[in-house]
Amino acid sequence: MTPGEDDYDAEMAHWLEDSGRRRAPSAGEPPAELLALLESTVGRKLATREDILAYVAELKSRETEWQRAAAKRALVREAAFLALLAMAAAQYYFFKVGLQIERLHTNHYFTPQKAPAQRI
Repeated sequence: MTPGEDDYDAEMAHWLEDSGRRRAPSAGEPPAELLALLESTVGRKLATREDILAYVAELKSRETEWQRAAAKRALVREAAFLALLAMAAAQYYFFKVGLQIERLHTNHYFTPQKAPAQRI
């Protein structure tokens, strides 16, 4: 065959058609069923584009609130751990000072008693 001739081959066209069908992605569930599932899960009717956009905006605001609450919990947790660390350091310091005081040598001084007065 030369480049100018008609390159149509019926067998090749049939093979390409079959190949395209085999590789075509399946559509999955129909959109109406998916919408019904989403509405039953959400608990509200999503009939218009505005309803869907309002629901998505509500989800984003909930996520933002959740992230703020999580950040606040993390701050409280870290502050509590920092306070516990300070208390542990103070306890260690006081225990160490107490041991140093306990190890101090005690000096015992013996003083002579007054000699009993002799009666003559």
